[in-house]
Amino acid sequence: MLNCYGEAKDLDSLYITDFITVYGKDFGISEENLNGDNDFKYSEFQSRKVACRNALKELVLNGLALPLKEKDGILYCITEAGRECAVSARTYLNEYTNRQVVAMINKRSSNQTKGGINE
Repeated sequence: MLNCYGEAKDLDSLYITDFITVYGKDFGISEENLNGDNDFKYSEFQSRKVACRNALKELVLNGLALPLKEKDGILYCITEAGRECAVSARTYLNEYTNRQVVAMINKRSSNQTKGGINE
């Protein structure tokens, strides 16, 4: 997902992007949910944050992402090695990533988007 953004993003933006992409049908941005319809999808929302945090940690440790300390917290950006890895996974990423989600996240703050999901 870091490769889809033209700028560094925080943890919240990344796990929200993941959640909305997987359940795009429920947000009116795709024809189907990638994991199928699920009555319990909102209960997994918070666990995605933990999974995303762990994934970012691994990406940083493997040199695929770089943490940037900013006044509002930590942002993550993709490294050149991360870009090369993303190129090798391009087919999957093209199917998985929904450009509408990326555009939505770029227009709103993480808290605004998160609030819309938790409602």
